[in-house]
Amino acid sequence: MSAPRMPERAPSSGTAIDPTGDQARWSRRAALAGIGTAALLGGVSWTATAAQAAEPATGHGDVTSKDLNVVNVRDFGATGNGSTDDSRAFQNAFDAAASSGVVVVVVPPGTYAIASTLAAKAPIRIVGLGGWSSSELVIDASLSVGISLQQASTAEIYPGPAMQLIDLSFSYSGTGNILAFDESALRSPFQDTLVSGCRFLLGANGTAISSVNQRSLMVTECQFLGKQSGQGTAIRLNDSDNTTIQQNVFYHLGYCVYGVRGQNRTFDAGIIMMTNSMSSFTEGVYLDGWETVQAIGNMIDGGTTSCVHLIDGYHSIIANNYLGISGGNGLLMETSSPFGTKFEGQVQFTGNYLNHYLATGPASIQLSGVNAQRPIDQVNIVDNIVNGYGQYGVQLTNAQNVRVAGNTLRASASGSVSISDTTPGKNYIYDNIVDGPVQAEGDVQRDNWSLVPFPA
Repeated sequence: MSAPRMPERAPSSGTAIDPTGDQARWSRRAALAGIGTAALLGGVSWTATAAQAAEPATGHGDVTSKDLNVVNVRDFGATGNGSTDDSRAFQNAFDAAASSGVVVVVVPPGTYAIASTLAAKAPIRIVGLGGWSSSELVIDASLSVGISLQQASTAEIYPGPAMQLIDLSFSYSGTGNILAFDESALRSPFQDTLVSGCRFLLGANGTAISSVNQRSLMVTECQFLGKQSGQGTAIRLNDSDNTTIQQNVFYHLGYCVYGVRGQNRTFDAGIIMMTNSMSSFTEGVYLDGWETVQAIGNMIDGGTTSCVHLIDGYHSIIANNYLGISGGNGLLMETSSPFGTKFEGQVQFTGNYLNHYLATGPASIQLSGVNAQRPIDQVNIVDNIVNGYGQYGVQLTNAQNVRVAGNTLRASASGSVSISDTTPGKNYIYDNIVDGPVQAEGDVQRDNWSLVPFPA
């Protein structure tokens, strides 16, 4: 005999018993929400002021942002209507987060006009609840910086406090920076700095993310979109080591990744770029004075000046990328004066596919030392496929200890030079498949084969 079924509700004179009804489900949801929030914030809570506590709930039923241990910009007066200046509301929210110890600031769906520069102190995590499609900050074009983020003190802290922006959209038509991470006051910061799932719309020659003296910056799964051809920089690095740039989309820009050497430094160290999609730009990757560059598995498509441009760089790997070239270089390596030293080089350029869309332009792969005293040194150009190059496939000038091997080079028209080396007797050229002459007087050459014509 089956057990009798428990009634869903007790008699009207008693307390309701509803183990499967709405009350129980709400209690379980509330308990789970509390567990999740406490775990996220490490047990930190935020106590609202009397005025804030008296404010009505903001669209979350009976649960407000204060119950969830977050700071909501709407609780500080942000309208998100696209026209009202919400700068003060955002700044008050950032300040409240800093003073209370709550690290999460949420931005509900809306379009927020920002007419004054916002300052955010670490630790802080700014999250768009609607994602980049509906939580948008429109930065006034007159501002040199949209949001300035930095550590609250100059004390050396390891690991450094978090600065994170997630699932937000930014629109800006000025010439400054949307986000500026500046730790120039610190000797060697090691921040937990993350920008993920964000969209940046650049309407002029501004910069989306500027990083000065940052270590371990991570930029992942973002979109960087320019509105004017050849203008705007997605990511600008200065004295910022150990940077990771992964799975982002870059489109219609001047520079996708632009890195310059830090002040009073010969080299900056460490940048990883993997599985990014870059298209329609002036220069895809421009790095001046960088060592330990790892650019692997990217689509760098549509460079009018160069796809990858390295100046005074060394100890690097450029591998398994697609380089689409619209009149410029696929790879350009240079040394400079007065910075160049004997160490420029030690670079592996391998397994890349270089495809030219135009029959004109400089060399597909160009290594150019500033002079014989500051040459490019110790570079392997191995197992690449070059399709449709113009005047030169590979061109070496003031370059030594370069190995050009196992490459296939196909010109766009007759009369082109497959490999040119004006540094006699310094380099090694062998086992390439070419359809033009190899002009490399005195170099070690063997087994370079002519490209077999396609059957008629």
